[in-house]
Amino acid sequence: MHAALAIDEILSKIIAFTLRRKSVQDDAASLDASSRHGLLQVALVCKAFWEPAMSMLWRTLDSLEPLLLLVPGLQIHDDSCVLDQDLVIEDISTLRKYARHVRTVALKRNITVPTPILAKIRVATGAESLLPRLRVLYCVKEGFSHEISLCLSSTVEQLTVILSKDSREGTDREALAAFLSGLLSMKDPEARLTLLHITGRLLEGTMKMVSAFPKLREVGLSLHSSTDPDSSNSGGVGKSLLPALSQMEYLTRLDLDVAGSDPFVLPLALPSLQHLRLIGLCSVILSALHGSSLPSLVELNIVVLRQQSGSLDGILSSRISYFNLRILVIRLVGSQTDSPLRGRDLLAPLLRLRALQVFRLNSRNIRVDLDNEDMALIAKAWPELFLLNIFTPLPTDCKAPNLLGLIPFAEHCPHLSYLTVPVNANCALPSQPPVFLHELRHIDLMDSPVTVAPHVVARFLHCLFPMCAGPRPSGHKYRYPWPRVYWFLGMIHTILTDNSRRIKVSLAARTLSGSVDDAVDDHEPSHHVSGL
Repeated sequence: MHAALAIDEILSKIIAFTLRRKSVQDDAASLDASSRHGLLQVALVCKAFWEPAMSMLWRTLDSLEPLLLLVPGLQIHDDSCVLDQDLVIEDISTLRKYARHVRTVALKRNITVPTPILAKIRVATGAESLLPRLRVLYCVKEGFSHEISLCLSSTVEQLTVILSKDSREGTDREALAAFLSGLLSMKDPEARLTLLHITGRLLEGTMKMVSAFPKLREVGLSLHSSTDPDSSNSGGVGKSLLPALSQMEYLTRLDLDVAGSDPFVLPLALPSLQHLRLIGLCSVILSALHGSSLPSLVELNIVVLRQQSGSLDGILSSRISYFNLRILVIRLVGSQTDSPLRGRDLLAPLLRLRALQVFRLNSRNIRVDLDNEDMALIAKAWPELFLLNIFTPLPTDCKAPNLLGLIPFAEHCPHLSYLTVPVNANCALPSQPPVFLHELRHIDLMDSPVTVAPHVVARFLHCLFPMCAGPRPSGHKYRYPWPRVYWFLGMIHTILTDNSRRIKVSLAARTLSGSVDDAVDDHEPSHHVSGL
């Protein structure tokens, strides 16, 4: 055997290459039957091949069933474990041999492990963890209960839990509380756990345990009010957690689902927080942002559940303008009966965000009225803009920006690469549109009404954005004539970027005028196609 094969990293690269995978760390759950069979064959080649192949084969599990079936005498019937003999330490030696290769466990299928069997396995493993190299743990709804204790390991770095909304017994919540308590009882657990996402209503004791991991970098929680009147949590969950957030000096990402929660104020001391996501009613989000000081915040994601009697005026208060924001995402959730919003009132406080690079506004059911002046204000206020996505229903009275409203973006936003806005294309276009050398790659004007000829619209867009090839590939089917408009743009882009195609077009055009020799020597790209 070659000496290079004695190095695990090189051998792992070779195995990944044979399976057409980028690296051995790729998700093993996506391995098909043939790939798994191939890994088994590689593992049986020699001892040197065994460890890397087994590490890839057992890296990711979607349940604990493969491991539990390695215990002699243990059988699974109707998602329940049955043991027909007593366990001794030697009986789980094979289980532990393969369990040390597991890095990721996704508990999507609930396998009921009786408490006596769990106790016997824990006694047999002693003080050591059953999964000593576990890094990532996913627990999805009905997919886990007390068997999560088998995954208890001080090496866990990422924990994602989705609790069931219909769980009456609360076994998943009790199992989660016991798991977090077990992590805290281990030696220096906070140095490992850096990501924690929990979706669903939590017990008050669980909330307090979350704050005991001060070195968490990413936290996602649902601060829902309890529906149980006897619960000590009724009236607003998470108030005991919020002061503890200010003590997490490493916290960089915070996701809070505050739908149904009482108004609260975010802690003032979150100096390292860079990404914040809030979901809830308008009044709750306003109170959370009021008075907060987040000097390092670069991304703010807001999902506003609009109140029927409330107003969105002030949801983007002037305080946000003092943030050093680069990314701002706003989603307005409402009904079609809600009255429309004035775009200028909604966007006015944001025009001082000179460093903004990405802006997304999604209001599928709530109409936001914009015009050409609003487009000009946005373009002039955000010169560093890279992506602009405004998705809102088009008004029936044609009060929307038209194609001329795109000119300020070509003039003031040199870094803009992705543009999605609703426009009213039923407008007269100039015979000689202004020409810009802008590098916009993709433009999506959705299903805006168009009465102008498709090639005229394409020519106008090409003059503004000569490198544009239409919208990004997606499964959306556009209404006529937009497919024709984007087809023209795509053909222009192909001609400009394909040297051989450009020469052929130039030859065909100049042959008619008797300038064939000049056309062959012309290799300079053109920013205009005369045929359009």
